Amino acid sequence: MSRAEAGEKSSEYTERRLSRAVEHVSKHWLPYNPEVLKAVRAGVREGRYELGSEFLLADLKRDLGLFSFCLRELLQSQRKLDASILLTSPEVPFEGISSTEILSLLDRAEKALASHSLENTKDSQAAQLRYTLVSAATAEVLASRTELDSEAAFLSSLFRQLGLLLVAWNYPTVFDKAQRAVGGGEALDRELMLQLGFSPEVLGHSILESFCPDPDLEAAVNATGEYLPESGLSKTAWQLAEICRVGEVLAQANDPERYPKAQASWEEAKEVLNRSLGSDGMKVIRDAVTRYGGAYQSANPSAFSELNEIDPERRLQEAKRRGSQKTNPFVERCPLHIRQRLNEFYETLGESFDSKSAVSRILSQIIPVTGFEAGIIATIEPSRMELIPRLKFGRIALQKVETLSFGGRLSTDNPLLAALAMPAPYMSRAEGAERAFVVGGLGGENPLGVLYVECGTELLDRQDFELLTVFKAVLRAIEDALKLNSRKDA
Repeated sequence: MSRAEAGEKSSEYTERRLSRAVEHVSKHWLPYNPEVLKAVRAGVREGRYELGSEFLLADLKRDLGLFSFCLRELLQSQRKLDASILLTSPEVPFEGISSTEILSLLDRAEKALASHSLENTKDSQAAQLRYTLVSAATAEVLASRTELDSEAAFLSSLFRQLGLLLVAWNYPTVFDKAQRAVGGGEALDRELMLQLGFSPEVLGHSILESFCPDPDLEAAVNATGEYLPESGLSKTAWQLAEICRVGEVLAQANDPERYPKAQASWEEAKEVLNRSLGSDGMKVIRDAVTRYGGAYQSANPSAFSELNEIDPERRLQEAKRRGSQKTNPFVERCPLHIRQRLNEFYETLGESFDSKSAVSRILSQIIPVTGFEAGIIATIEPSRMELIPRLKFGRIALQKVETLSFGGRLSTDNPLLAALAMPAPYMSRAEGAERAFVVGGLGGENPLGVLYVECGTELLDRQDFELLTVFKAVLRAIEDALKLNSRKDA
């Protein structure tokens, strides 16, 4: 078989897999929320929706599965009468709908969506649903402050996530395994492509066809990625896509464990949110998420309780703190005042930073609260076999703090040179001396430098102060500032 023939067969195989997947997910769709279904039926009996279709739409949007199913069924029914109908906004298909039609839609949904249950939601499914709801609610709020149709923004955002959402519920084991392996974002789509034989993004685009979107809505849904093209999209499509992107960045920043790269995009998105919504922007978004997410929380509090906690700034800081604990396990064993300074250092470190300024911050903000009165950071110059003091702070009692030659043999006479041969930091206190010192190699088993500090001997006698632990915490912070990350916990 030629390469061209093999490629053609592979393409046919992918198309078959995708076709079967479209049929499968279209049949089973997403879970519905019995509480919302009951509330909508009650609304029909009470005549609430006779006041306007927007009231029906507001109730249905509290359940993404029920909302999207009813919208699809209604559109397909209407297109049988007029094939030229295109979806521009979810409000249009629901205009003038009768009570009988609503009840019929609800009956069909109850039967069609019965294969899924919110009560048995997996963590990965809940995470994807939360992400979709938060990003859609944010897009709606942003659009409401522009000339755009806020309902179209909500729908565009939902459609952009529909492929992943359908995979999460109709291929739950595969989705759960993939999300655990790679988290969220583009890596998740690629991992699912490998395991399923089709891309969730392509699945979403195929499903979108059944909703018959107008060109602007379709373009906004398909324009994904970190940077949107400035040409090839109408103004409306570009604005919708950009609003959806900002909503997605917020949802990612609110779940940094699954989206560890969220910090890189958050600052720009936050600027857009602040400029568009003002100081009360996050409150408005929280209110929208609560409005649409409340029924999910009632149906399964443990799976959806995080919908009450829309606070990207705090979540990103907490993620950094947890990351610092993994990087620097000694932080949590330090006294509170030192721990706070170290946590602040790691929270503001960022993904890219200048090592010189990071070390300077350690010396100016952390060292003063540790009780270390003086010290040296020295690094090895391997070509000359020398240990060279690079930074000094305080008045050092140690003699011979100049460049030290070791010629391949490490002397134990000088603590700086001795530290290079020691497997772990050590401390020493000369009899009758007013100061003790602690010294350790920088960079793990094959040190590239040394940290040496001096402190008053009273620190050795304090019951609430583990001198070696505090030293190790500072040492690790300097290693992280210098991007020397090979050391094992010790």
